[in-house]
Amino acid sequence: MSDNAKGIPIQIIKAANPYTHEDMYLDKPSPIVYLDTLAQIMYEGYKQKDINDFSIVPLILVLEKDTIYDIKSKGVFKLDIQKELIHPLVTLNHTDWDYLVESSKSGLGIGYMVSPESKGVEKTQLADLINTISKIIELHGEINDFIVEVPPHSTTFHLSYIQWITKK
Repeated sequence: MSDNAKGIPIQIIKAANPYTHEDMYLDKPSPIVYLDTLAQIMYEGYKQKDINDFSIVPLILVLEKDTIYDIKSKGVFKLDIQKELIHPLVTLNHTDWDYLVESSKSGLGIGYMVSPESKGVEKTQLADLINTISKIIELHGEINDFIVEVPPHSTTFHLSYIQWITKK
């Protein structure tokens, strides 16, 4: 496991590299949402649907740098709602990454991974969860979502749906 896989990189502006206030905002994409806000939205959806058996694993898909506050790098991150942490998926291969980039509707998404061993997950249960999270996103007021079903066998990590997140 590399050092980058152990934590989320941060950016610190030090005196040796002074920026003016204006420099900090030039040519930088504006992040879509705060990580804590997105995690809270996902938690509320899981809580409302009483899904706590971990059969549907929530992922945060960051395809472009600086699309979400508090995550400075691209990657796929597993949300651990119980421990209130995110962990980078280090097993993602180039084919999976290429599929995500080619099918993307945004630089940020929520992925839903259903383990093949999870026989108890019905498509309606997953659709209910996604629709609940979509309604919470709508209540947030500053972001939109686009729900896309992932064809079977498109990824090696059993992604079923992606909810692409954009600014309004």
